[in-house]
Amino acid sequence: MDRIVLHVDVNNAFLSWTACYMLRQGSRIDIRDRYAVIGGDESKRKGIVLAKSNLCKSRGVITGEPIYYAKRKCPYLEVYSPNIKIYKYYSDMMYNYLKHYNIPVTVVCTKMDKVTKKNQDKNLKLISKTLGVEQQELIPFSTITKVGKQEIYNKLMEEIEL
Repeated sequence: MDRIVLHVDVNNAFLSWTACYMLRQGSRIDIRDRYAVIGGDESKRKGIVLAKSNLCKSRGVITGEPIYYAKRKCPYLEVYSPNIKIYKYYSDMMYNYLKHYNIPVTVVCTKMDKVTKKNQDKNLKLISKTLGVEQQELIPFSTITKVGKQEIYNKLMEEIEL
């Protein structure tokens, strides 16, 4: 049997999973089809885009930018507060689905450049404990600093046996 490598990237999962939750709760609005973002609280000066709909993406909204700028690109922007419980529920569901079918999983912890050196180990321990994997199985990664790039490449080559 040929080996299949599946890359599961849950871009904007926060928004998609929030949309699914809202629809299950009876909402008639699917925020995936609107100019919508999941973002912090602007009044507390934590107003950045955590996840965005494809419509926002098409207007140039990017993850991590202030909601103020996103609103300039999308004047009718709808901002939804992040709900970590929803995100964790659906993340766990996806991870457990893969594990249930014995699909080997490599967890790449992205955006490590946004975590202070002091907190990186603490966060990796928490992720390890939450997912039930050894900490050395996690690959910390940053597109900015390129930390973890070689490790991801090595893991991929190992998986496809090259």
